[in-house]
Amino acid sequence: MPVCEKCGHESVLGAVFCVFCGANIAATPPDSAPDPWPGQTLKGMYLIQQRIADGGMGQVYKALHIALDAPFAVKIVKRGLLSEPGVVARFQREARAVSKLRHPNVIAVTDFGQTEDGTLFMVMEYVTGRSLARVIAEEAPLAESRVVHIGAQILSACAEAHANQILHRDLKPENVMVESRRDAPDSVKVLDFGIAKLQVVGGPASTLTRAGLVCGTPGYMSPEQLTGGELDGRTDLYAAGVVLYEMLTGRLPFDAATPVHLAQRLMTEAPPPPSSRRQHPVSPELEHLVMRALAPRPEDRPQSAAEMREELLRCPVEPARPGEGGEVGPTVVMPRRPHSVGHARETPGRVVAPGPTPPGTPAVGMRANTPSTTIVPEALKTIEQRALPFLGPVAPFLVKKAGATAASIEELCEIVSSFIPSEVDRTAFLHGVGARSPVAVPPDVRTATKVSWDPALLDRARRALALHIGPVARIVVQRVSATARDPEHLCELLAREIPDETGRAAFRRALASPESTG
Repeated sequence: MPVCEKCGHESVLGAVFCVFCGANIAATPPDSAPDPWPGQTLKGMYLIQQRIADGGMGQVYKALHIALDAPFAVKIVKRGLLSEPGVVARFQREARAVSKLRHPNVIAVTDFGQTEDGTLFMVMEYVTGRSLARVIAEEAPLAESRVVHIGAQILSACAEAHANQILHRDLKPENVMVESRRDAPDSVKVLDFGIAKLQVVGGPASTLTRAGLVCGTPGYMSPEQLTGGELDGRTDLYAAGVVLYEMLTGRLPFDAATPVHLAQRLMTEAPPPPSSRRQHPVSPELEHLVMRALAPRPEDRPQSAAEMREELLRCPVEPARPGEGGEVGPTVVMPRRPHSVGHARETPGRVVAPGPTPPGTPAVGMRANTPSTTIVPEALKTIEQRALPFLGPVAPFLVKKAGATAASIEELCEIVSSFIPSEVDRTAFLHGVGARSPVAVPPDVRTATKVSWDPALLDRARRALALHIGPVARIVVQRVSATARDPEHLCELLAREIPDETGRAAFRRALASPESTG
């Protein structure tokens, strides 16, 4: 076992960081050779700087184009794959096809080649921003208008690829980057079309799928993909439906321990509607489209990415509510309709806050364009601190948003309380915060509905996560545990903080086996 030179504790074999003090144990795991690529130059122009991602096909590095002084991303194919018969020819053919894709929502492949020792590489534009997986983990559920804005761009990228006989086959939030540009908020780039299936019109499919290159992540794979059936563009539409579902709910349609179990559930069960997994219902047209995309039979789904995109953009959706992932893209407002439970209703000069309210509580809303002039910052801070145990990290955003429109502290408290899902918690919050009679929140009320985490579980999670991201794991576990619903959800949210799929799988195994975390 390696021993930390700083604190003297034994650590887990292969760990980079000490799970006790966070010190760096070794630059690389002891059983692997140092990464040979940083510092090397490809084709005399791409200076490899650092590894930024790992995948089934190989590693991705940030590189500097020496002449342009501009960053690029370079994917280097694993050397073990070069022994596969015909892999070089297939890689070059696929790289040429992907490089012809010219679309604002598709990552651009600008170059590819082979080094003197035979290593294959592909050069792509370097994209900043966050992965959609991280956006979902931090902000889900997203506002419906934002889901439509992001989803339409993903489908537009798929439509372009399908028109060029290219399937993605591994469409998932980790393969979608979201950038915030000055003139284009929530600008989407879909990655990894370079390992997609290349269809030859009128002939057999040609694909890089052997020797570790099998595409697909079980939670996002269509039934025909899981069972080895024939694939076409509707397979990517199924995955797009899963991504829309996850943006709306923060969860996958199905949970399963193995791909076989998942395939059984996909073929025999209908996923629960997104509305059943969030506080506020989803607009009927949007929910219907998502459920159609998740149909087990391809013929029951939308028949093309372009068709699905047009239908998505036609969906009348609810505007963003406080507490949902912030609305950044264009707003598509639901036509006025009679009030129903869970939806905002409009009256002249007033928009009533959505969400349940305690029995007997008068309806209180946010007055449009009426800034508050009576609530001082100190009072806002007090309400924010009181709301934190009930609403978690979204409390500051909710209080700030409500404080900009509420005309009094009483109205502000009513607005904030409308977003607390539990009636018991709402009552406790309103009794604990008020302009006239503030009282302490009864401790037994809080324990009735909030997750009470086992300290040993959180410590195991911190140790397991620290192996992959270092000392910051302590802060990450503390933040994520404030929003996770149960141990499984906690594990999944923490796994998304790890940049590579191999590390995520190792983390899940470690958390499932307490003795393995040391």
